[in-house]
Amino acid sequence: MTENIQLTDQDVSDLKAMGVDPEQDAPAERTLLVIWDHVLKSGADTAAQPIPMMVSAKVVATWPKLSYQDTAVYHRLYHEYLGYLQESLVEAIRKHPEALSFVGLEDAEENREIYIDLLVTWNLQLDAIEREWAAEQEDSHIVVAAVVDVRHFIFSDMGLAGHLGAIGFQLRDEEFIERLNKAKAEQEEQ
Repeated sequence: MTENIQLTDQDVSDLKAMGVDPEQDAPAERTLLVIWDHVLKSGADTAAQPIPMMVSAKVVATWPKLSYQDTAVYHRLYHEYLGYLQESLVEAIRKHPEALSFVGLEDAEENREIYIDLLVTWNLQLDAIEREWAAEQEDSHIVVAAVVDVRHFIFSDMGLAGHLGAIGFQLRDEEFIERLNKAKAEQEEQ
């Protein structure tokens, strides 16, 4: 038995932001790389707009040391940091255009190294921002909030990395930590 599911306006908006047209009978299958790219690109569009009042309220509730006046800077930094990560994703797609032809389990298998490299690269990029951070900087509290929230958006189970399980991608913590430490050692040698 097939149920006819009614999408809310927000559902339709979210799907369109990910490059999915809900009006199609069958959703087109896409590699997770394309979906991530759409999500991160939509962040760039959001960055160009003023921070919405409800988002500002959520940021202040989450980060009590931030004032409403701080949320405009938070908004800019948060999207700036996501933009850095999106640049790495675009570069990975440019280097591996064939990766876009794999979907589902094939995506997880064939693009495994690309996903691991992206997760490592994104960690290193955010680590670099953290290394430049200094508590005495006027906006240090805002930078902390933006970096932590970007890490959560990318690496939490509900974030972009959480999507990997949907395609059958598995990465043991030990393997990831080994790859990350190797990349950090290579970075220090340069």
